[in-house]
Amino acid sequence: MLTIEEGMTLLPHTMQSLRITSSEVTSGGLKKEGMSVFGIITDQMYSSVGKSKILGWVRLPVTNRVTLTERLDAVEYLLDPGKEHIISDLAQGLKAIKPMRAILKRMTDAKFKITDWSMLQQTLSAIIQLNSVFRQHRSLAALPFFRAMTTTDSRELGAMLRAITDTIDFAEYKSSGYFSVKYGVSPDLDQHTQFYAGLSDFLSTVTREEMNVYTSIESLSAVYLPCHGFYVCLPLHVEQLSYVSAQHAEIEWIFETPDYAYCKTPRMRELDTEVGDIHGIIRDKSNTLALKLSEFILEHSDTLLTSIECVAAVDCICGLANIARERDWKRPVLVQDEGVLQIRNGRHPLGAVLHMFIFNH
Repeated sequence: MLTIEEGMTLLPHTMQSLRITSSEVTSGGLKKEGMSVFGIITDQMYSSVGKSKILGWVRLPVTNRVTLTERLDAVEYLLDPGKEHIISDLAQGLKAIKPMRAILKRMTDAKFKITDWSMLQQTLSAIIQLNSVFRQHRSLAALPFFRAMTTTDSRELGAMLRAITDTIDFAEYKSSGYFSVKYGVSPDLDQHTQFYAGLSDFLSTVTREEMNVYTSIESLSAVYLPCHGFYVCLPLHVEQLSYVSAQHAEIEWIFETPDYAYCKTPRMRELDTEVGDIHGIIRDKSNTLALKLSEFILEHSDTLLTSIECVAAVDCICGLANIARERDWKRPVLVQDEGVLQIRNGRHPLGAVLHMFIFNH
């Protein structure tokens, strides 16, 4: 982590004057990055976390010689014509990395969404993929700058990824809008889910049973209403309702719609007790598993966030290597003497982009 003592503070007007950053307002009133050094570098990067990190780098330029040398060595390594394929391999994983702090905050507040889980799954998978790239290229992993990336706990990240992949039924989650658990995770939940899946056939059977009990009733059907329970549903015919009221005191009217009356019979009350609010039960059990899963993720969140910081730094180096190759940027030679700055045929980094610059002699 870079400290203030290791960085050079630049005033906002200096940043603007040198076009290190440049904020512009669109016709719609939104702020966007204008033509700037930061802008042309981030155009060559792959992740939002990397772009956020390099913004910190340009706002607080590092003065620590060791840190500078490690960064320059890493960029130079990737500039080797024989190493371009490594950037391509890294880019595949970097593009899939998403910011996690807001997602982890929603998990802490138990307000997670399906997109949170899918982005978390995607990000974990991408970090593990990036780790494998470093394992495949030992010379890359040997560079001091990338040492932090090679020390990330792949086993811990893998455990988080497996927990998500093995628990969440993403297809059902997307279809229903509710947290959905894969079959086999919870036998108790599976039993309720199977019953709910066959509820239509079950209610048809119950309807026939009720019609055998109430043979004088012209038409009825057994229905289940989430959060309300089981009902006998009768067509709203005045003659029939009057007859039922007179002959069957055990049938209790609960509420009506323009077309139907919803009633409780002894059998319906029995189902309310034995089966209960099956949809609500499934939701509650699924949410309990979701909370357990989020607790597991939060227990390991430090490893996740540390890994993302490492990934962001890798993206910064890839972006610098890409822009250096494209714009023919040269590596500076660091000298021991303080206050020495020699530039020959120098130009502002935006000069080649704008096709107008004046050489420094």
